[in-house]
Amino acid sequence: MTLYVYETMIVEQEGMLEIGIPDFDITFRHIGSKHEALVEAAKRLAGAVRECLIQGKDVPHATSGLKGRRGRKVVKLAIEAECPMAEFFTVEDVMEILGVTQPRVSHLMRDGKLVAVKEGRRNLITRASLLAYLHTPRTPGRPRKAERSRLVYRAASLVGSTS
Repeated sequence: MTLYVYETMIVEQEGMLEIGIPDFDITFRHIGSKHEALVEAAKRLAGAVRECLIQGKDVPHATSGLKGRRGRKVVKLAIEAECPMAEFFTVEDVMEILGVTQPRVSHLMRDGKLVAVKEGRRNLITRASLLAYLHTPRTPGRPRKAERSRLVYRAASLVGSTS
């Protein structure tokens, strides 16, 4: 686990708190106590850091030196986060789960049916995209030749009947 520390601004305005984490462009308003607002800010910060890690993006470096002025307080938030590898499957795992070949997994990634993150030379498929793919209904194989010709004949007759 890595520790991330970011400065957070709290501004009190008309009975509500405006919270900002400038390094992530996170701003929101909260009605309630400062403690509740900071807990919500920590959750949002943890989500933003985790999203960067999952997508393989660089986590923004923390800037410091924000000044508290009239009505504005600066608080440091510290969170621990790591890239959740349990959220990913290797191509080999997906091949085994789906019972398909490596080129088929590559086609599914290319078509956007499976979302993958590049880690070095490996592709890691997200658990969410694999579950979504597994829950989509599909029919096996291509339609039979006789069924295709019947569908083509029916389509031609429908098109011909409208004129």
